[in-house]
Amino acid sequence: MPGTRVLFWTVGECPYCGARHYHPAGTERDDPGERLGEVQAGCGGGPYILALAPRPLRKKGRKARRRDGWDDHDE
Repeated sequence: MPGTRVLFWTVGECPYCGARHYHPAGTERDDPGERLGEVQAGCGGGPYILALAPRPLRKKGRKARRRDGWDDHDE
């Protein structure tokens, strides 16, 4: 629809056919996280689960690294 902004979740590689599929995630005003979950594959191969990738662990700062070293020496 002209003048609207629709968001999509992209599946880079379908587990059934290997192609790229797009799933609607709502508009700018909607929360795209509400559209995560089980969806049908665009190729008709079956359902799969849309989920966010896990966030990487944060690196420890200099003070935390020093504290870890102190804890090792106390034992």
